[in-house]
Amino acid sequence: MTQTLYATYDGHVLIPEGKVDLLPNERYLIRIEADPDREKNRLFGIWKDHDGTRNVNGYVRDLRG
Repeated sequence: MTQTLYATYDGHVLIPEGKVDLLPNERYLIRIEADPDREKNRLFGIWKDHDGTRNVNGYVRDLRG
């Protein structure tokens, strides 16, 4: 049985975005792939950070010097 689904990682566990047909307490092999749209947005965000308005952590820089 193979299922394809999106899940969000909260720092501890993967949370499926929809219903899954899995048995509780069973062991499963999971293949992780980055969402291609998210990867494009991440790369755009890094590029945007270099415009001097915010750093890579998302905090506003002190532009006064």
